[in-house]
Amino acid sequence: MTTLSDLEQMVGVIKHIGNGDPEAAHGNEDNLRGVALKMIRDNPTDSVLVEHAARIALSTDEIRFPRWCG
Repeated sequence: MTTLSDLEQMVGVIKHIGNGDPEAAHGNEDNLRGVALKMIRDNPTDSVLVEHAARIALSTDEIRFPRWCG
């Protein structure tokens, strides 16, 4: 089972990759958000977990790297 700590570690990886490999960072960001959404889906009554998972997933918006879709 994925934890909030796991999500935070995923954010750390995205920060580390950053501009060095924006395609990988973008892919990891997409993966993070998918994992966070599954956590929210599986725990809809845990308002603390839902809020924190959403905040962690959206925190990557603050990481600057080029995002694009092909």
